[in-house]
Amino acid sequence: AGLQRGTLRNVFGWRDRVLRAVLMPWQRLGPWMTAIGGNYAYAACLDDRFVVELLEHGLFVLPGGQDIFSCPFPMRPFIFKMQEHDANTWRRCKMLKRYRNEFELSCNEDLPGHLRRCGAYHEEKGGTWISEGFIDVMVRIHTDPANRVKVYAFELWDKATGELAAASFGLAIGAFFHDFSMCCLVKDRRSAGAILSKAIGALLTDCGVMDWYWGSKMEYMKEYEAHGAREVPRAEYYERLRRGIR
Repeated sequence: AGLQRGTLRNVFGWRDRVLRAVLMPWQRLGPWMTAIGGNYAYAACLDDRFVVELLEHGLFVLPGGQDIFSCPFPMRPFIFKMQEHDANTWRRCKMLKRYRNEFELSCNEDLPGHLRRCGAYHEEKGGTWISEGFIDVMVRIHTDPANRVKVYAFELWDKATGELAAASFGLAIGAFFHDFSMCCLVKDRRSAGAILSKAIGALLTDCGVMDWYWGSKMEYMKEYEAHGAREVPRAEYYERLRRGIR
């Protein structure tokens, strides 16, 4: 009874925007999605096949406690065009050259376990969407030979202590790589998180990855423009993604 008319308009306006952007498993996904307003689409189904289809069309899934969950789809995605930039910029990183002998790099030593550690890391910092349900879906998709999606945990280990210093998570579909989370567990002068990012950049370039997608541009990402990262229109991102996974 105490709600103002403007508040009601805002509530129902938000609801209408969400409903217009809700994607259903029976829909045929395609270029028409680039016209969705705002930086999110929404979905109401975590069926593995539908999640794979969302990923193959450039969306991600952030399942929470609600029936409808958000799927980030930025208007201006931040991407690296990996094969159109000098690959040596990654290897010229001062921190990488200075401390490379103090770390070891591995991949998928414990994908579900390290996703849990990443979730706990972000929970301590204010909240996380890395739930057990999300981890289960990602592991099932990764191990299912019927789809092209592979999920990767890149792990950076401190040689002296054997500790996991940092971990970065992403998924590969063809020549497209989608970075979706990271945690830096050892914080010291060496900047393990930055070292890991630069090492992954060099590795993905050598592996022939065409595009490395980081979501929406954040303030800390500015330094990576020196490595060719740029915001691009959503339509260009979508076209490059679809070309890369063929």
